[in-house]
Amino acid sequence: MRLEGKVAVITGAGQTQGESIGNGRAAAVLFAREGAKLVLANRSMASLEGTRDLLRKEGFDVECITADISNENDCATLVSAAHSKFGRIDILHNNVGIGSLDGDTAKIERSTWDNVFNVNLDGAMLISKHVLPIMRSQKSGSITHVSSVAARSDDTMKR
Repeated sequence: MRLEGKVAVITGAGQTQGESIGNGRAAAVLFAREGAKLVLANRSMASLEGTRDLLRKEGFDVECITADISNENDCATLVSAAHSKFGRIDILHNNVGIGSLDGDTAKIERSTWDNVFNVNLDGAMLISKHVLPIMRSQKSGSITHVSSVAARSDDTMKR
């Protein structure tokens, strides 16, 4: 088990409705099966509970925390809770990103653009800002920021 003894924080670990499995839930399942202790975060506890329940059926114990990574206080609370629970954080797998360019880019509202920017860019920086001091003190750690092709639409790409 490649992640035995490691602690992983996975953001965006909830799941939207549907038959498929999303990146966050898939990462949580894989990391757990590889031996990691997990702290899962998502904006919605209801969707996070689905991931937690799936993992508990396989015998894994996971911690779940509601957090919005575009909010610095939420990032600090998430990292602090994970560190308090396990005494270390070896992996930050940031699986949070949104796309709101469903229509004509020339008609996008500034508030919509600001929200995309705050979540996708500021969120990545904020969660990293709070986990880096722990990883530096450990002299080890891994941070990944991922997104998916779900944000891309053939219709919007033609514009």
